[in-house]
Amino acid sequence: MAPLLFAALAVFLTPIAAVAADELRVAVPALPVSLDPQKALTPIERALTREIFEGLVTYDADGRLVPGLAESWIVESGGTGYVFKLRAGLRWSDGRRLEAEDIVDGLKRALDPATRAPLSGALLPIKNAGAFKLGTLEANQALGIVARGDRIEISLEAPSARLLHMLASSLAMPVPRHKLSALGDAWAAPFLVVANGALVPTPAGDGFALKRNPNYAGPAPAAAETVTFVAVHSRDAAIDAVQREAADVALGFDAEPAMGRAGAALRVDAGLATYHWIVNMTRRPFDDRNVRHALAMALDRDGLIDELKLDGARAGFSLVPKGAVAGYEPLIASYGKLQQPERDVIAEVLLLDVDRATAPPIVLAVPDGALHAALAARARDVWSRLGFAVEIVTRPAADHAAAVLAGDFSIAVPVGVEHGADPWPLLFPFSRAAGALNLARYGEVEFEEDLIPADADTNPEYRMNGLRAAEDVLAEDQVAWPLFVFTPRQPVAGRIMGWQPNPNGAHPIKYLSTKRDQTYK
Repeated sequence: MAPLLFAALAVFLTPIAAVAADELRVAVPALPVSLDPQKALTPIERALTREIFEGLVTYDADGRLVPGLAESWIVESGGTGYVFKLRAGLRWSDGRRLEAEDIVDGLKRALDPATRAPLSGALLPIKNAGAFKLGTLEANQALGIVARGDRIEISLEAPSARLLHMLASSLAMPVPRHKLSALGDAWAAPFLVVANGALVPTPAGDGFALKRNPNYAGPAPAAAETVTFVAVHSRDAAIDAVQREAADVALGFDAEPAMGRAGAALRVDAGLATYHWIVNMTRRPFDDRNVRHALAMALDRDGLIDELKLDGARAGFSLVPKGAVAGYEPLIASYGKLQQPERDVIAEVLLLDVDRATAPPIVLAVPDGALHAALAARARDVWSRLGFAVEIVTRPAADHAAAVLAGDFSIAVPVGVEHGADPWPLLFPFSRAAGALNLARYGEVEFEEDLIPADADTNPEYRMNGLRAAEDVLAEDQVAWPLFVFTPRQPVAGRIMGWQPNPNGAHPIKYLSTKRDQTYK
């Protein structure tokens, strides 16, 4: 994981009166010191590299997949072959021609074990990607990525419903081979990086800003001339910055239920999201499934909603929110059908044979923020009454992300959670193929056997059945603890144009702009 640059708020904060009309100000948890797309891991690293690079496929302002470097594509061989035709006139930000081999090399670099790309498992549907990644590709085998003139051909082991989404991720971005060969890993430093997106880095104070890329040849140029950054320690601070007109929008913070924080600084997104905690399966006492079930069911979700006044939230007992995905009926945890007094009794019974006196303290890791602090305090009270020692560790958002990715927790608020109109983004992070995003360190074979084949099923009903079976395994193991279902609200100023609610939660900042003399709803 690339280190993060923690910039003081004053470095990037420009008084509102002095802000240019075509400048977008973005609140972030921290700025990366590397913008290497294949190595991007934290939410802000992945978000920013998707802004300055563009792959074969990208997202439009409505969160839909649209052509990026490719102007079109066709699907062949029953879904196991894709042919992408590249746009004419593609160039890097330094004016150098962007070639098909730059795209192929980006994908190969992600799979190359020498790169140590933390999320490369997402590329395993590509033919022979597993052998290539392990360095065991034989002479009669070839990786299923080929450049032929102005076309890129990708062959898969089996059909994949998520391939196009993967090709829009940081992992699949092209690399400037001329810079990589000349500078090595230093090519991705913000002051040196050559990119191909609608926005590219430019020095600003002790950090960097983004500016419109004059050599961009993609589907839509950046709406704002420049993008500057405001470093804040939490999502609450990002909301405050938007309310005070010190920032226009936030990037790199996960959505969470609103705790009395409605109003002009929060815009309602489309779809539903789940607020959940994850368990580190390598930490005692959570190697015991009875403990996981007992502590999860002891949390009174409805009581917390009432006490904390969580606007519009409802109790959550499934990782995929009920009603979020058409044709998908999520698996509700068995204790979700009980009343809280019944759950409390069962929790005590499950813990009868657990030696709580010698169990190590439960390390509950949460990011800064009023909601997280309140929930952690209530959980500590409940679990202490059950005989467990609880240590709450609260960190700024960027530090929390680093700690959770490093496995420094027993229970934690996860990072980089996606919501959308498909169960896959919520379930895949518990797969071994998710690599560093498998924050729970989960490795149940039965889960893999349900999840991975489901992605290859071309029958939508059968695919949903397979994903539901995978969620069933997660619910039985209580690796993730859903607490609340809510409608996401994002910190976005009312004056911002180009921000469109969508169920994929995709809001590229290149589409955003502001007019400071008007208000837009």
